[in-house]
This record gives sequence, C-alpha cells and structure tokens, in this order.
Amino acid sequence: MMKFAAMPLWCFLAVFATADEGKFPLIQNGKPAAQIVAPAEIGKHVEAFNRALGKCTGSELPVAAARTGSGPAIVFELKELPLDKDDAFSITFPDEKTLKISGSPRSARWALNAILEKYAGVVRCFPGERGSYYPPAKNLVLPRQELKGDAGLKLSRFFTREDPEWLLDVNGKQLNKIDFVIGHNVGLLILPPSRYAQGEWRDKIMPLRNGKRLAIPPRDTHGWQPCYSHPESVSEAVKNICAYLAKHPETKFFSLTINDVGGFCECESCLRVNLGKRKNKLFPQQWDWSDVYFQWCNAVAGEVSRKYPDVFFGTLAYCETATPPPFRLHEKIVVALTMDLHTHMKPGRFESDLKNMEEWSRKASNLGIWEYGFTARDYSVPRLPWNLYARGLRALKANHGNFFFCESAPLIGEGPKRWLYLKLAWDVQTDPDRLVSEWCAACVGKEAGKYLEQYYRWCRDFWTSERVGRTPWIRSAGLYFAFTLNGSYLLALRPEDLENSRMLMDKMLAEAKKSGDPDQQYRAERLRRFYDFHETMAYLGGGGLIPLERKAKTPANALADVDTAAEACALLEAVPRIMKRIKALPDVIADINADGFSGLIDNTRISVGPALPGVFLNPAFRWRNDPSVRPLLAKTAADATLPEAVRKQLKDILDFEKLPDLPGNLSDAEELALWDITQPGMKIELDKSGGKRRIKVTKNTSWAAVRRKIPSADPLHSYAVEAVISAPADAVGKDSNTRMILCSSPNFEYTTVHSDSTEFYPQTPGKSVKMSLATVFPAKAYSGFIYFIWNGMDNGKCFFIEDIRVKELGSDPPFTGKPIGSWEILRPQKNLAANGSAFSGKNLSGISFLHSNDRFEAERGKRFRIVAPVKGKGVFRIGIAAFDKTGRMIATHHGQLIKADTAGQWNEAKFEDDIPVLEAFEKTDRIAVRLDLRSGDLDFDNVRILFFQAEK
Repeated sequence: MMKFAAMPLWCFLAVFATADEGKFPLIQNGKPAAQIVAPAEIGKHVEAFNRALGKCTGSELPVAAARTGSGPAIVFELKELPLDKDDAFSITFPDEKTLKISGSPRSARWALNAILEKYAGVVRCFPGERGSYYPPAKNLVLPRQELKGDAGLKLSRFFTREDPEWLLDVNGKQLNKIDFVIGHNVGLLILPPSRYAQGEWRDKIMPLRNGKRLAIPPRDTHGWQPCYSHPESVSEAVKNICAYLAKHPETKFFSLTINDVGGFCECESCLRVNLGKRKNKLFPQQWDWSDVYFQWCNAVAGEVSRKYPDVFFGTLAYCETATPPPFRLHEKIVVALTMDLHTHMKPGRFESDLKNMEEWSRKASNLGIWEYGFTARDYSVPRLPWNLYARGLRALKANHGNFFFCESAPLIGEGPKRWLYLKLAWDVQTDPDRLVSEWCAACVGKEAGKYLEQYYRWCRDFWTSERVGRTPWIRSAGLYFAFTLNGSYLLALRPEDLENSRMLMDKMLAEAKKSGDPDQQYRAERLRRFYDFHETMAYLGGGGLIPLERKAKTPANALADVDTAAEACALLEAVPRIMKRIKALPDVIADINADGFSGLIDNTRISVGPALPGVFLNPAFRWRNDPSVRPLLAKTAADATLPEAVRKQLKDILDFEKLPDLPGNLSDAEELALWDITQPGMKIELDKSGGKRRIKVTKNTSWAAVRRKIPSADPLHSYAVEAVISAPADAVGKDSNTRMILCSSPNFEYTTVHSDSTEFYPQTPGKSVKMSLATVFPAKAYSGFIYFIWNGMDNGKCFFIEDIRVKELGSDPPFTGKPIGSWEILRPQKNLAANGSAFSGKNLSGISFLHSNDRFEAERGKRFRIVAPVKGKGVFRIGIAAFDKTGRMIATHHGQLIKADTAGQWNEAKFEDDIPVLEAFEKTDRIAVRLDLRSGDLDFDNVRILFFQAEK
C-alpha cells in the first residue's frame, strides 16, 4: 500500500487493483449510473451525499434498502465500533459492479465525503447553502482503486458553536454539548450545589476555605470545587454519572472537568493528598491542585468504568490542574491541554508547552488540546498563523494526541480557519499551505483565489512577525493572547499594510465577478464586506498611524503610548477621516449580521459609537496643555464637519478642569465607601496629614493594588481620570513603578467588560507622579472602576493617592425619554406585585416576566436605552419585547444577567442597544420594556426608556 500524499484535501491510502484498472460509474451523461443500497441508520448521510452530487451533476442516485437489478451499486458493511476506532473506513470493489464501504455508521459519512472531495472536487468552504464549491460535471466515474481513511485525532474534532451538518461535511466529530464532553461539569451534572450545598451534604462535599465551609457558591460551575478527598465526593459522583449514562446510553464521552475560577478545598485531608498547597510551575500566580483532583478522577473513572467500560472521561490540564500528577491516570481519562497555539510564536513558548505535553503523555493514555482560536470579531486582522496550528497538532499527535476542541464561533471573516483546523485534526501531516491554496481557489474561483490567498498569507506573516513580537500585546500570552479589536498588536501595522490589503481584496472581488460562479461571487462579496469591518477597526485602533518603537515595558492593555506632542498632533489630524469610518461602521456591521451567512458581530463589545475612540481620545487628553497640541485640539473641536458628539468630547478635554467630578462633593465616609481592596491584607484609609484629603494604601500582600468605583456610567460614553500618586521615600524601591487601569463593568460588581491601562510610570523617592487616562466605554458597560497599582513595594510600606478627578467627556446625543406607567406580570409569583410604575418581588425563585403596558413606536435599528432604578439583592435582566401591527409579540431581546446587591440604596441598572435588524424583528411596529426576574428581593420604580436621534 502507498500513501497518496499529493491527493488534494484528504488523507487516504490507495491500493491499485492488480487485475483490472477499470472504472466504476456513478453519473453518466447527467443520468444516474448506479444505486445506493443503504441501511436506514445512515439515511441522513446518504441524503447529504446525494444533495451534493445533485449540485455537481444535476442528478442524484436512487436509494434502496436492498439491491435491485444487476447494475452498479454502492453497498455498506457497517458495525458499531469503539469511539477511538469508529473513524476508520475503506472503499473496496469486490467486483466490477460493486463499490463497498466498510466501517462504522459514523465513518460511512467520511467515506461518502471522500468520494465527493477526491472525485467530484467538492470543497465545503463554509456552512450553508452557498458555502460549498460544487464543480459542474456531466459524468462522475471512479477508478476502481481501494481507498482507506482514518482520523489523526480520533476522539473529537469540534468547536464551541458550529452548524452540525457542516461539521459532518468536514469530518468533524462532536459527541455532545461541550459542557458534558470536556466543559466545567463538576458543578453542573456531577455534584450540583443545589443538592450538595445544604444539609448534611455541605460538610462532606463543599470546600473548606479560610477555615469555613462554603455555603453558597458564586455560580454552579465557577468559583468553587468540591472536597475532592472526601469519600462521598467519589461515591456521589459515581452515582450521579451512572444515573446520567443510564438515561443517555448513547453517551461515549463524559466530562469530569473542574469548575472554573479556582476555589479548591483546603481541608486537612485535601492538603495531605495534594502534598500541601504548592505553587504552580506553569502559572506561578496560581496554586497546583493536580494531585488531589486527579486522584478523585481516577477513583471516579475506575468505578464508572466497571459498568460503562466504553465511556471516555474528559478533563482539562487547566490553571490549577495544568501540571501532571506523579501517578498514572486511568486509561479512559482524556486530558486536554488548554493553550493558544498562536502563543508558540513567542520565543521558548512552544518548547515549554512541548515539555509539558511530553510529561503528560507519560501519565495519560490520551491527550488533547482545548485551543483558544477565538473569532473574526476579536481581532482587527484575521488571525491565521496556520504554520503554528500544524506544528502544534503534530506535536500533540506524537504524544498520544486524540482530542481536539477549539473555543471559537462561526464567522467567515477568518476565511479558511475553521475548515483548516478540521482538516489538520483529520490529518496532522497535511501541508497547511496547500490546503489554504485549494480552499481559496474553491471559495472564490481559481483566479480570484490567488489574490485571496495573498491576503491570507500576509495575515499569517503579520501575526508571526518580529514586529508583532515587539509590541506590548506579546506579553499578554498567558493561557492565551488577549483578544481585542484595538490591541497594541496594531502598532506593528505599517501605513502601507492596510492599503495593500484593500488592493488585494478589491482585486479578488473584481476577478470573482468576472470568472467565478454565482456562489463564488457571493462568497467573494461577503468576504470583501467583512474586510471592511476589519480594516475599519484596525484604523480605529490607530493601525499604521503610531510608530512601533514604544517603551519596552508598556502594559499589554495600554492605550497607545504617545511619546511626543508631534505624535499626539498626528492623531488629531487623522480625526476627520477616522470619523468618516466610524459613521459607516454601523452599516457595515448591520450588513454582515443581516445576511445569515457571515456570522454575527456583537457590537456591544465595541467601544465606538458616534464618539472618538480611546486610541485618539487619550493622547488628546494627556497632551491637552502642550502648547503645540492645544491649538490643534481647539481647531479640531471647532470643525463643523465632525459629529457634535466628537466636538463635545474635544471641547470637554479643553475645559477638563472646569467639569464636575463623578461623583462630586463627597463626604469622607462617601469617598471611603467607593474604595475596595483587591486581596486580603491590603489596608485603605483616609489621610489628612498633608493638609488635604488623600487615600493611604498600606501593602501587606503580594500585589499592591486597590480600586475605586465609578458607581454609574453610560455605554458608549467617554470618561477621563487623573490622579496623583506618591509614597514616602523609604517605600520607593529601585524599580518601583505605578499604573492606572480604567475598567468598564456590565453590572454592580467588579466584572470587567473592557479595560484600558496607562503606561508604567517610574517612581522616584520624594516625588509625586500625575497619571491620566481617557477612554470610551463599550455598549455593555453601565458602571466602572479604576485600579491603582504599585509595583516594587515591600510589605508594610504605604503609598498615597490624591487629587482624583473622574469626569465624563461629551454627553448623550438628543433623545426622547418615556416613563413606564404600569406593568403586566406574565408569569406571576406569590410575592410579586406591581403598583403603577413600581413593582416589588420578595423571595423570588424561578423566572417571572413583566412587560410594560406602555407600547412605544419603534423600528429595526432604532437605538434605545432602558434605565431601571433598583434596590435590593437579586438577579434580573432588562430587555424589550417587539410587537407587530396586530399587537402580536414577535420577538424579544435582552441584555445579560445583572446581579444587584445595593445595600438598601437605589442604583440605576441599564440596557442600551439597537432594536435588532434580524429577520425576527422585521415586522416590528412597537416595543414594550421587558424585565426578567430570576431570584432575590428586588424593588423597581420610575423605569424609563430613551430613544436616541441619529446624528447627521
């Protein structure tokens, strides 16, 4: 047997017939020349094969349960096989009129895919009716040559979200929801806190933390772990898993993965089993709990396997369990290493991950990768370092690799990325360069594909370049690189890079229109439109406008660190053309989101609206008093061609000292109430020894950081902060530096939607430093907080923060406000009552819906903000219900869950968005305000909705 390495798109073994080099016809002269004899269990696979065959040739093959006549036929010899063996298939020719497919019901699909790809030339570029390339042909005749195929990574090949039919088209293998395969399942199905956080179970199952048993976990799957060393944590887990498997006998893979965000038990037994509380050698900022956790995994897997020997168990080498234990794992345990293969561009990172992989391979029979691939809406340049993907998956395969999962979402803006992942997971030895060439030619046509391939190769080279390696962004490589549209990786763009990219994409589209088929033309147009989004976001992040040569230690999430007044002026001069791009951005996003093919861009995480983005705003603020910057700032603020919102931002920068503080006129007690420590041991107090009020911070922990709340903020609004920081001379170390981080939050907690940082400010004994930062909050932000961080200070020392100024730059565009007069309770609860505009719920459990009786005229795309004053403690979310002209509710749209704990004070919860342009909202005539109440004791009053006028 010989391997056909040159065969496109597939990994096959081909055995040439020795007696007859004959042919086997499927379609001749546009007519079926064979039949398919298939068992009912693979009916959907045969239907998919026939649909594709019909797209290519205009004909489908007749299907029967038993062979009829003496003509050519495709027959199947199938049997159920273990999960790690059910990808293998063979195509043989027992006689000149029989094509036999042997394998499992699953691999029958892979064999049919092989025929389509190898002999018909089908390429499944994207999901959907218009996502595949079907070469037209009147004849489809196969050589009678044996073919064999098998997966490289045999246990799984799938993504967070994907069209299930397309996944099958590209030999993907998804066994269940990610939560149950390898997601955080301990608190979900295995030991749910709803059962085990109360009564006698609490002392047996819940963790001991800081000397106390945890009573209420933050979330079922986050912030806590069971007491893994307790015998009943094993016996109860075994009982619950066996009960699930009995109800779901088709399950062949079950997750044992830890809950997220730590919270391990520190009882005497757990510490003994774990050989103490040990530092993690891969993630020094975390502890290592691998021993106690994987001992629990071994015990659980061993017991469950007695009854269900074919089931595999998924676990993650993740954070506190990233390093292997000293003992061998049960043979059915699969360990997926969490990593971002792109981080292997960082010197030494691949070697470090490879060493860890090799160590794990000596402890586990099957390894995998949980890849942080992320999406086309997370970066302003398509992230396609496919050479690193191939190297990483080959290393995995060489170390008992059999599992692949990618955290990602289906958007077309990264072109072949998801298809490429699946092709490499099927055959890790495939040449990714060849795959990309073939995909591009199939996607938009042979000639147009040459330009598309050039663009994607530039993307690959950009992301693995020495220039990106010199940006602050490279230091964000922890578990994964920071995913952000305006990250400092954009400093690596040269002015000509975006111009050249646009030229290639324009040529691609023009050539596709000239020589491509209708679907290739459509895909070319959609890819070109997605390029508009990426290019716009790159410019809004300062791409090509700011020199790369930055300070060596700028934080990865710092806004562009402008070194000179000249650079600040250059950015101000770019404002008019940047605003033209911002004005077009909503239409670009709406067009991408509306077609149902390109995927969805969540614009609530994008920190631009009608306002100037932070990359341009911050230098103007920082350099506002420079004699060369201030006149240009005033000139730009007076530019009548700019939106009023931008002019107001710039005017407020000029008048910053005159603006009111947020919040203002605070008493000592009110000021102190805004501050919070980040780690136990830090101390915050008011100090007036210097003659004015300041915050004194005493360090008694590993990280000298405190935070101050911005109690209320509005989405897409701009905020600027200035503060003076200093320390006694004996507290300033040799390498002391400080920085300030401005974080936006979606609720009343310290939850970050987005953060921007200053540079590192060096500290000098006896001197104070003024830090300043201005940015725009994204659409999901309704409050915020400021971190103040001092690096290089010994415990017992202190620093001071004073002259704190938090101010809003700009204001809302014109709007019409409407109060809510009364409410309709759609799902009543005993202690839920409405009285006019107010309503109150006590001891809420389950979900209750309320709609405003007021209905407001609205249409798709209209921007609104709902403001809901709330008091109490509980969980809820805010949204809208859309109604057509008959008064029938046609759709709903919500913000995310909000956790309120207002300590008896009224706080304003908010939700701002556009009425969706999705098809479900097409007939929208009016909307109502909608509140979903989930739990707790909550009071609401004076809820209102604002409708904004679009700026010209």
